[in-house]
Amino acid sequence: MPADVRDDAEVRGAVAACGGRLDALVLAAGVLGPGSPIDEIDDAGWQASLDVNLTGAMRCIRAAAPLLRASPRGRVVGIASTGALVGLPRLAAYTAAKAGLVGLLRSAAADLAPVTVNAVCPGSVPGPMLDASAAVYGLGSASELAAHHLLGRLLQPGEVASLVAYLCSEAAGGITGAVLPVDAGFTAR
Repeated sequence: MPADVRDDAEVRGAVAACGGRLDALVLAAGVLGPGSPIDEIDDAGWQASLDVNLTGAMRCIRAAAPLLRASPRGRVVGIASTGALVGLPRLAAYTAAKAGLVGLLRSAAADLAPVTVNAVCPGSVPGPMLDASAAVYGLGSASELAAHHLLGRLLQPGEVASLVAYLCSEAAGGITGAVLPVDAGFTAR
């Protein structure tokens, strides 16, 4: 269900539109935020990144918790980032928000059990957000980032989606509180 995660009323409205049943919540909202060194980030840019990447996820989990607990197979999967696992230069607000998301999801796993709650940390996936990242680093194209991955390539969206789908499935019922990178070897370097 679409909603602006910065608006609690919209989030609650989207959950209400589920008609009283919710088996899986995938937290996929994200913004890159300011692409500047930490000493140049203004408060507005910092807060904008936290509002979407971290506080928005908390709003969604909070609103959906009663329905997820009532589900025979409640699942929460948050799309974090490899930025949550390594420090990304010039992206401190994004990195901090995504690292905070990992902590939030681990706490939610403890609070919501037996609902399973996990984090997926994608690496570089072609698209507008990656193009913006490439611009922050002064790369001519996002494909130049492929050299920083052990597999020598970027991910395809379906590779991330397959992991998310698995974590939402019955087969993944024993996995909770996990932080799973899917990053073509970026964090293994």
